[in-house]
Amino acid sequence: MLFRSVLIGAFVFSPTALAQNSITKLNQAVSIDQNSVATITETVEYSFIESRHGIDRYYELVSKTQQNKYYVLNFELISVTQDGVGANYQNGKTGNQYRIRIGDPNIYISGNHTYQIKYKVWPVVRQDPSGDYINYDVTGNNWQVPIQSASASVTLPSGVLATQTRCYTGPSGSTSQDCQIDSGSGTVTATTLSPLGAKEGLTINILTPKNSFASYLVAQNSPPNESDRFGGITL
Repeated sequence: MLFRSVLIGAFVFSPTALAQNSITKLNQAVSIDQNSVATITETVEYSFIESRHGIDRYYELVSKTQQNKYYVLNFELISVTQDGVGANYQNGKTGNQYRIRIGDPNIYISGNHTYQIKYKVWPVVRQDPSGDYINYDVTGNNWQVPIQSASASVTLPSGVLATQTRCYTGPSGSTSQDCQIDSGSGTVTATTLSPLGAKEGLTINILTPKNSFASYLVAQNSPPNESDRFGGITL
């Protein structure tokens, strides 16, 4: 995966809460520019059956290839809101992930709440023998609660059109395609056709003509140093 968004759940949780709480809807609006920078607005509608403080959101930015090389992404957080207003949150790095903890540790909430996270991640395009390739993991596969509906729209740079598209659903490595994908006018949209279980996700594959972008994700021979693992982040 070029990008994974992983493990979201109510913090200070219990096994009972995990079985009852759920994500009603997760949507991402993704815009990729010529330099392979993705600007993402993610909206998560979360249903708390039991009272909790809020949610944790993790983004995995380092992945290892089968050739023992490493893909490393940069991440920049832009804004975080809860129910339409600025949220109380803590953010920072933890290992190879970037964590955003949204909620007030002194206040419990219940019912339905909407979280919106805006951020940038780059580079998200890699060069493939068949063309320029985007393997975009919308949800990640480590959510501890079910997702009733997941969707994403990916807008490509002006003049760049997708030549092939696919979407996949299920646990990591699944080839199930219980989703609908459409492309036209430079935008690719994918939507799940049935709910996702815990640790199941939605992934989009997009192929464009070669040299459609000016910058690419390149595998590194060694893992990043701790000091430069999260370029572009304000902690």
